[in-house]
Amino acid sequence: MKHSTTILLIAVLAATPVLFSHAHADVLIGVKGGLTASDWWGKDAGGPDMKLGFLGGVFFTYMTHESFLLFNNFGIQSELLYHRKGVKEAYMGVDIAWTLDYLEIPFLFKAEIPPTSSISTGFLLIGPAFAFNISSKMKAEYLGESVEEDAGDITSNMDIGLVLGLNVNFDIASIELVLDLRYTLGIMTIDDAGDAAVRNSALSFMAGLALPFGSTE
Repeated sequence: MKHSTTILLIAVLAATPVLFSHAHADVLIGVKGGLTASDWWGKDAGGPDMKLGFLGGVFFTYMTHESFLLFNNFGIQSELLYHRKGVKEAYMGVDIAWTLDYLEIPFLFKAEIPPTSSISTGFLLIGPAFAFNISSKMKAEYLGESVEEDAGDITSNMDIGLVLGLNVNFDIASIELVLDLRYTLGIMTIDDAGDAAVRNSALSFMAGLALPFGSTE
């Protein structure tokens, strides 16, 4: 089931131009990467410390150049990211670090935020992110000694998050520099048994480059 869902979402990612075909639109494809500061939330999360991790991957943007509510230009942005999350905590003198690696597929509504300039454009990003756990580790350290164990048997295979972010594109010749700040709030427990209300939370910053993939008219 896990692999079938992954294949389905990747297929939707690849079929985005067809799903959102329009009389006139701009298409960008790019790569980006950066840092994420992750945490846990929920009534059973306790009080862990944030843990820094990496995220990065590829993205596809399809902008329609149509007005929607207060926005002059809107479209969609689909992404395929590797996202390392986790937390650090101390318990009775033992330092514990949880590391959770995900293949994450955000599918975001992207809307231009006025005002814009000749070289920069700001956007609002909002939408779901489907994440599939590919590795779970727990590392414990005590008095200079450490031990690491696989925690995949107690970690849920899938997570769904809600993404809210800001994106700025800078036009540099035929290339666009992309800066991305976002917050992802997990809505599913990471406990495989479902008994503990512990969910992911991540604040992320990414930078990348995008190239025009073509336009439709």
